[in-house]
Amino acid sequence: MYEFAIVCLVNELGNIENYKLSTSLSKRALRESLMQKRVWIIADCLYNIWWNENEQRKNIGQSINKKIMTESLQQCILLSHFCRQTFDEKFYRDKVIFQE
Repeated sequence: MYEFAIVCLVNELGNIENYKLSTSLSKRALRESLMQKRVWIIADCLYNIWWNENEQRKNIGQSINKKIMTESLQQCILLSHFCRQTFDEKFYRDKVIFQE
C-alpha cells in the first residue's frame, strides 16, 4: 500500500511543480522498493525522476536530450513488460512515440 500511495503523492508534487521534493521521495521509494525486492514500482519511480528532471530543465531554458529521454522511457517499458503492467507499458510506449 505504501508504494501505491507514494506514487500518487509524487505525481501530484510534480504536477504542482515541487520537483525537488517529488524527486527526493521518488528516490526514497526506489531505494525502499529495491531493498524489499518489489520490482513493480521501479519503472514508476524512474519515470517520475526523469519527468521531474526534464521539467526542471524546461523551466530554466535548457534543451532536452531526446536520445537520453528515449533510453529512459525504454527502460521503463522493459520493467513494465517484465512486471506485466500492460497499462504502464502502453503509457511509456505512447510517450516514446509522442516524443520522437
